[in-house]
Amino acid sequence: MWTTESTASSSASPETIWSLWSNVAEWNVWDDALVDSALTGDFIVGNEGMLTPKGSPQSFGFRLTEVTLLKSFSDITELPGATLTFDHFLEVTPAGTRITHRASISGDAWEGYAARMGADFQRELPHAVTKLVRLAAMMEGNQPLKTA
Repeated sequence: MWTTESTASSSASPETIWSLWSNVAEWNVWDDALVDSALTGDFIVGNEGMLTPKGSPQSFGFRLTEVTLLKSFSDITELPGATLTFDHFLEVTPAGTRITHRASISGDAWEGYAARMGADFQRELPHAVTKLVRLAAMMEGNQPLKTA
């Protein structure tokens, strides 16, 4: 199994961050690695969507596997021989709201996918979290906190 994650603190409320997370059609506003994304139905466990990564000639399906309002959500993409999982967590702290995004690749073929995609995830995940922090703070009229 392979994994990477990025964490940052935000001055924004969990509600504001959740509104950005649950608006799948606009994930590309805070995640520059995506061209577009869409979800069929509501932001609930079991619903499926499609996303197109930048530079990819194809779109990929994903499924929401965990959704806990104002706290976390996870989605998976099934690849031949592997599963790509994205976990997203919110934690309220005295300093604000801590946001963590984690990408992991598991399954028999994880090593090949990690070799092809791992560096991109390690580079892009911190940018997405930082942009999410800034966008959420702007939505609330606040200054973003220092990212970790």
